[in-house]
Amino acid sequence: MGKAQKAKAITALKEYVALGREEAIDLRELGTPPVDARIVSRWTAVAKEGLDKLEEAREALEEGEDSKFEDQYKEGIKLLYKSHRIANNHGPLICGEEEGRPT
Repeated sequence: MGKAQKAKAITALKEYVALGREEAIDLRELGTPPVDARIVSRWTAVAKEGLDKLEEAREALEEGEDSKFEDQYKEGIKLLYKSHRIANNHGPLICGEEEGRPT
């Protein structure tokens, strides 16, 4: 990977991780119905672990540790896909009500 590619990858990872962390905050602020608490907790824990791995990948890339970058990146993406599957397998979450119906 050349210098320009590394710089772009570092920027993209910073933005992606920041966005993921913001979404986690937004989800917490929405609150979780008790019936969904366990699955949401699992989903967000796996997502956090994935984002942490991507953060480690970015740091490795900045330090020129390309093989560590690759390993951390692959693990982070794998965990984020797992978190996505957890959420999708659960189905829609009830986050509020609109016209007296769950949304």
